Amino acid sequence: MSSELNRLAHELKSAWETELKPRIESDHRDLAETRQAVDRVQDRMDQIESLGQKAALAPGRSSLTSQETKDLIEFTRTGRISNEGSALLSSKSSRDKGLEAKVLAIRDESLGGVLAPADFVAAVVAGIIQFSPIREISTVRQTSRTSIQYPKRTGNFAAVWTAETQTRSETTGRTYGLDEIPTHELYARVLISNWDLEDPVVDLESIIRADMAEQFGVSEGTAFVSGTGVGQPEGILTNSDVINGANVVLNGGSTFANGDGIIKLATSIKEQYWQNARYVLNRLSLRDIRVLKDTAGNYLWQPAADGIHGLSTGLPTTLYGYPYTIAKDFPTAAANAFTVAFGDFERAYWVVDRIELQYLRDPFSAAANGEVILHGRKRVGGQVVLPEAINVLKMA
Repeated sequence: MSSELNRLAHELKSAWETELKPRIESDHRDLAETRQAVDRVQDRMDQIESLGQKAALAPGRSSLTSQETKDLIEFTRTGRISNEGSALLSSKSSRDKGLEAKVLAIRDESLGGVLAPADFVAAVVAGIIQFSPIREISTVRQTSRTSIQYPKRTGNFAAVWTAETQTRSETTGRTYGLDEIPTHELYARVLISNWDLEDPVVDLESIIRADMAEQFGVSEGTAFVSGTGVGQPEGILTNSDVINGANVVLNGGSTFANGDGIIKLATSIKEQYWQNARYVLNRLSLRDIRVLKDTAGNYLWQPAADGIHGLSTGLPTTLYGYPYTIAKDFPTAAANAFTVAFGDFERAYWVVDRIELQYLRDPFSAAANGEVILHGRKRVGGQVVLPEAINVLKMA
């Protein structure tokens, strides 16, 4: 029994010296280091609390500025700091580096800012692109040819009174002509890198397609108003019959001093065109017309009893009883400008479509440069076919 106890005592001593004692000593050192770290933190907190109390109770004797005092109290209470204080924290003259790192963690990418990225919105903000909607009020025809031709009556006979048995001779004067509306080409060509097509979070190619369609609308809208007819459609305000002679109503001034010209414009056209007639003008001309007043300061035009004639305070859809279309390409009031048109545009102006918007994606022609060509094209024509159905107001 004694030898067995000696053996066990020897093994226990050996285990103590080789295993348990080193482990306990190691844990003791770790515990001591932990206590030291806790003591340092406690000391730092005591210092912060002391400074905060001094700043709050006796700011006049503190070495901190008023802004630093506010920042210190705010940080002590909430852990946050004001925007004004963040600029002061960049200077190490009165801040501990550890405190500065905590406050600037989000502002500084190296201190954690990369872990709080901005929220990216996968949408492109774009302003409104305006264009003249002449197509919407005109007759639109489709063709599979280069142009369209249409017969036009250029003269007519007159009916003659006669007696019961009087000899009737032929009534002459009825003649016809052949007019033609050619089509013209619009195009847009955009070069874009493969990377710019592959990597964006938005569908850039679809956006470019939509932009092309929009810009084609802008270009053709301008041409339908003021196009030369050479390599592009003929415009309403460039047709020689529309802007000369009986189709022109003189305003009497270079500004809208009264509503006389607008009324004369409607009543000077053949009444058979009134049923489908409308005004066309830009929004600035509409503004000038809507603010016309009499000598007493009252608006000159007020809504009529039927609720559709005149101008009402709710921005009506009619002008002097007729609908109006806002076309940005019509001129603003100025000397000799044709600012307003009135008539049956469906009978007066034809738009001819040969090819609607055609979109081509060419990945080969610019492949050596790592680019893709996005090509859009359209073929369209336009022309005044019945000038007498449109009158225009000319400023003096």
